[in-house]
Amino acid sequence: MRQSVRFALALCLLITLIAGGTVGYTLIEGWSVSDSLYMTMITVTTVGYGEVQSLNDAGDILIALGSDEHLKSLNYLEGA
Repeated sequence: MRQSVRFALALCLLITLIAGGTVGYTLIEGWSVSDSLYMTMITVTTVGYGEVQSLNDAGDILIALGSDEHLKSLNYLEGA
């Protein structure tokens, strides 16, 4: 597969992950969109400033799944 196509696909995966995480936190935790986006970004970028608010069990699962998908998209982008 050409590198430009591979990069475009990885970028789409990352955008989908960020959008899905934001929607997930909004629906599961009942947070505002801005808090949800912030939490998604600190999770995806592995900055780890801490939770905006405490998480319930479903929020913990969302973080685990999101982190796993992020690692998969990075591996795909790097060609591993």
